[in-house]
Order: sequence, then structure tokens, then C-alpha cells
Amino acid sequence: MLLGPLAWAGPGDRSTLKRGESPVIVEGKALKPVLGKGKESLRLYAWREGAAVAIPYQIDERTPAGAFAFPEGDERRSDTDDGRFDNNDELVFMARDVGDRAPPQAFALGQSQTTELVVRDPKGRGWVYLLHFAKAPPPRAKRRYVDLDRRGPRLVGWTGDRVQVVTGGAPAHFLDLRQLRFARARGGFGPDLLDRAKLDLRLGYLFLDVRRRTDEVRAEWTSYRAGPVRITAAYLLECYLIWGHWIRSTKRCSLTVYGNRMELEAEVSLPVALEVNRKSELRMSLDFAPSAGPVQIWSRRNPKPIKADGRGKDPRLSGLKTSRCEWVAASTGLGGVLARLHLDPALQKRRHKLFLLDGPAPDPPEDARGSHGNCGFVVDLSGATAGNYNLRVTLHFAQDLKPGGERALLEVEDQPLSCEPTTLSSGSR
Repeated sequence: MLLGPLAWAGPGDRSTLKRGESPVIVEGKALKPVLGKGKESLRLYAWREGAAVAIPYQIDERTPAGAFAFPEGDERRSDTDDGRFDNNDELVFMARDVGDRAPPQAFALGQSQTTELVVRDPKGRGWVYLLHFAKAPPPRAKRRYVDLDRRGPRLVGWTGDRVQVVTGGAPAHFLDLRQLRFARARGGFGPDLLDRAKLDLRLGYLFLDVRRRTDEVRAEWTSYRAGPVRITAAYLLECYLIWGHWIRSTKRCSLTVYGNRMELEAEVSLPVALEVNRKSELRMSLDFAPSAGPVQIWSRRNPKPIKADGRGKDPRLSGLKTSRCEWVAASTGLGGVLARLHLDPALQKRRHKLFLLDGPAPDPPEDARGSHGNCGFVVDLSGATAGNYNLRVTLHFAQDLKPGGERALLEVEDQPLSCEPTTLSSGSR
């Protein structure tokens, strides 16, 4: 549907933003023109080829304390803004949806106010338009980038525009990833490429060596919001240590899922001090399935891909540079994953390293025996004192990931996009 003048944007007003992997997150305090407006009275548009196009977006509410408000789950939290857009709410959309700058008076949808948002990074820019309607607004964009998958009342994973993820084990054990399927160009999803996501915790406490794996960890969503652009959730994480001691998450734990990535933030309370001279470590890894075929794996310090096929024959496996590993990439012929690790200062001072295992030796829990490009991180915990520790893990999913392609994924976190609003009068500049 063509709306308003069909004038094309001038050369300087064309979108030049090349950030298809990045979300745009705008805090309410930066959007003063719409503060106090009803959230349901707002709509977001882009201008493309002489037409206004509704684009997917969501407004995530935060409580006065700054925590996300969640409408679903066992521990729901409500905002106190009476459904109005306030300072700490967040407008969220994908940078891939920005368009050109609209000509004057382009939007004629019955809106009472138009706010132009220019989205920038150092190399380019693009535009979207936030419209307020005093009366009933037009329908929202139909497209969704991510959806929660349920089996009855139970959450069993999510389906995004890039990947489909299935979890298993105990109810809502979202860390126990069992299946990973990449979207096909012709529609639908390809075969499962994942054996398991794995946690392996080894702790030296007093005279004991304690070991806990994925199936001995409880990881459960307690509350969540499922929007068309991202899913935000709070969760509970706990693992029994010994003699009545539990390792538990604090309330500062969150999971964010987009169509192309997941972000896990955890603050975990360690109840006891670990032995200085005994090995203690946390390993987090993804083990691929034989159906993935050969897996190419590389990192910042190992830029030339290593071939992992479950046989452990690549001679470079014995000469890996493993120390200080911040990210590792793994690519199959059907899709790839970039895993990234962020540690708080207390953990950053400790040794953390690349983990890569390929071969027939068992590594339970597993569906396929052995390791097939089993890669991730190991964090040294030897001598850690009792207290709270923070870490963040991000998994970026890409359908065609090759060496050098990780830069576009890393800049999602390293170069967040800026967004500048300008109020237009009745849809005209």
C-alpha cells in the first residue's frame, strides 16, 4: 500500500546501515516525545520504496527498581506505569528493518504524532518512524522473529528466524539444549546438528573432589515475556554441592533470546571456599552430533579452522593455543555458532581457556557416544572464596559462518547502535 507522496529519498537519505545481526534497544528516557503515551497507541514503521511498512517491535517494561516486568510465569512482576511508556521501558526492534528517510508528510495513517528515529553506527545509518495514534491504531506487523515452543504447559525451546532450539531433561531445563536446527532458504528447518550442550563442574572441597554435570543442575524459567523480537526471562539455577551446601543463582540472572542468538547472564553464589591446591573448574561446551558432518572450529588465537569429525585426527588438536579464550566459532555445512564468554573481574583474573574435544571417548551425558567438535570454555575456580560470581555467555547463530564472518557477530555487543529521535509535526518534517 502506497502512502503519501511517492518521492524517493535523495542519495544522502538512503539507508546505508549494514547491521543485519544487531537489535536496536532504545530506553524510554531517550524518547521524550512519547513519554506518558499509552504503549498500545504506538506503532513502528520503516519507509521503503515509496511506502510505509509496519515492522516488528516490542516495548519491554521495567519496574521502578529497574528489573524487567514479566507477564507470564510463576513469579510475575508488574510495572506501575498503568500501561504508559515511561523512562525505563525499552523500545526494541531489529536493525535489519530500518529503511530510508521518508519524504515530508509521507505518513498519512491518521496518527497524531510522528517521531523520526535515526539509527547509526560509525559506517552507516537508517531510519524508522514511531507513530502515536489518539484513536485506534493500525494493525501491528505480522512477522515475528522468535516464538516460545510449548508442549502442554511446559516450555520446550524456541523457534527463531535463524534456528530452532529444543531443550530436554527436567521441566524447563533451558540449559540442557538437545537439538539445534537451522532455517532453510526454501522454508522449514534442517536436521538436528547438536548432541548436547554440556556443563561439567569439578570442585575441590576439603578432602573431596565433587563433580556435577548438566543432568544434575536445575535451570528453570521463573517468569518471562515473549515478544516478536526477543524473549526476556528470569530464571532459577541451582546445583547440590555436598553436606547441605547448594550453589544457587541470585535474583540477578536473566536469559534473552532473539531469533539469531541467546544471551545468558548469571550471578551465582558459591557457599564455601574451594581448596587452593586442588583442581576446581567449570566447563561449558556444545557437542555436535555426527549428522553435522565435519565441523570447522576456530578462535582469535587459532584463526585457521581445525577440522573436527569425531575421530580426533587433525594434528593441530595437540597444539592449540587455549589460554585467554574470549570466543570460539564452530561451523558446519548447514549453520554455525559463535560462543562468547564474559567474566566479572574476580573471574577474569583467573585462568580461563578454550575447550575442544574430538574423539570416541565418552563424555556424558550424551546421545551420541564420544565428542564431535565438542567446544567451549573452561573457567578455573581453584581457590575461589565463598561469594557471588558473575558471567555472561552469548551464542550467536549464523546460517553461513566462515572465518572472518565472526566480526559481524562480535560487533553486536562491541558496537551497540545509537538512536536519535526527532519529533515531526503531524507526520511532516
